[in-house]
Amino acid sequence: TQERALSHYRRLTEESGGEPPTVRELGKALGITHNPAYQLIQKLREKGYLSMPPVTITRPTLTAKGRRAK
Repeated sequence: TQERALSHYRRLTEESGGEPPTVRELGKALGITHNPAYQLIQKLREKGYLSMPPVTITRPTLTAKGRRAK
């Protein structure tokens, strides 16, 4: 499955002119949903076949208006 995912990943990247596919696009090509596709990407990343920049999560904070709302 990982070899198949890597093959699809390469093909999708080539077809888009070098733009890597999203997790959803890879999942669609493999006929699987987002979560299994993400897990495959993570496994390929751990093995050194793919790289992903760290994700920064922005945490919104309540404003004064938000704190007063019921």
